[in-house]
Amino acid sequence: MNRSLPKKLSLYIAFPLFLLYSLELISGYYHQFTVFSIVFICIELCSIVLFIQFPYTGSIIIIILWITAVSIKPVLPYSFVFAGLSATVILGYINIPSAISILLFATSILFFQPHTDKSSLVMFDTTFLTLAIIGCAIRLHQNQKRAINQLTIHKWKEEIAEELHDIVCNDLTYAIHQINLLKNENPNSQRNPEIAENMALLDIRDSLIEALSCSRTAITTLRKDDGSCSTSEIDITTINIIELLEQERMKLAKAGFDGIIAADGSDNLTTTPGKSIIIKQLIKEIFGNILKHADPSHGYVITAYVNASTLHISASDTPLLKNSTSKHPQDNATNNQFGNGTGIRSYQTRLAALDGELSASASDDQWTLEAAIPLMDTDHTDGHHSAGRMRIRLD
Repeated sequence: MNRSLPKKLSLYIAFPLFLLYSLELISGYYHQFTVFSIVFICIELCSIVLFIQFPYTGSIIIIILWITAVSIKPVLPYSFVFAGLSATVILGYINIPSAISILLFATSILFFQPHTDKSSLVMFDTTFLTLAIIGCAIRLHQNQKRAINQLTIHKWKEEIAEELHDIVCNDLTYAIHQINLLKNENPNSQRNPEIAENMALLDIRDSLIEALSCSRTAITTLRKDDGSCSTSEIDITTINIIELLEQERMKLAKAGFDGIIAADGSDNLTTTPGKSIIIKQLIKEIFGNILKHADPSHGYVITAYVNASTLHISASDTPLLKNSTSKHPQDNATNNQFGNGTGIRSYQTRLAALDGELSASASDDQWTLEAAIPLMDTDHTDGHHSAGRMRIRLD
């Protein structure tokens, strides 16, 4: 099976060879130019350039030129030998059967030529085979190292999944069970009437159920092998933005916050599971940011709409000033709209990796956020897409 090299590695190999040829020709160290040698040198230089984009094809052409030079013995630059030796190692690395096939074919031709020195042919074959085996050994070593790394990562993911299952999920299940017992208790019971009538416990239970569901999804994802899922299983899911926004709005309303939410055509959106998770997390982070840092005496505005398969979310509120006397569930002295930088700001990098964008700005009387999240993966093979953008404004 044909393999290839990383583009950067191909450049690291081709550039020194090209430089070596250039220096030898420019310095005058090689001065026996003939029409035949000029043709050979031009083909060799073109092969080195071809090697950058197509290492397999370039290596074969360089080796064939080297074997041809060995056969007809023209006067060529010494760089020809170095290029042939390097190409042999690379071909052994990329495809050892191809290297051996070329060696057998070249040997069969050179062996029957009258002027061939048999001892030199043996030395050539030995050198060629040794270099090809070295290239193959490097490939096998890399594969083994990669397999060990993958096994280590798999074990690490298993440990995380086990910890989530044995500790987090079990604790969440226990908490939900205890709240359900309190919910089912007779409200007129004298044993715990205040707790039984506290409807806030039901909101806590719903949040715990959602956290439990997310934990189980994370466990399933961690335990899946990279190639074990079909496209239909992992590429498509739906998400209801309107429902998510309404759930979070109700939580803020119970905390004393009033605001305006506008969501146009944002129900039953089709996206990938990974993006649906980050959308849910971002929405929760926005509302959590409002709860922690906004002034409840002023309103907030959140909008969501879809344009060209991209979900756009915007939010604005009035920050709670440090010297404000407004009642707020958080300590006024610690309020900072951007917190410690690990909340909203962390989504800039995460969205940029998805070809999305997030920007935020803050002043004494207003905080705004704009986010754009592509709902489907972008194909970068056409060369017309950027790698994502990140920006933040602090006014």
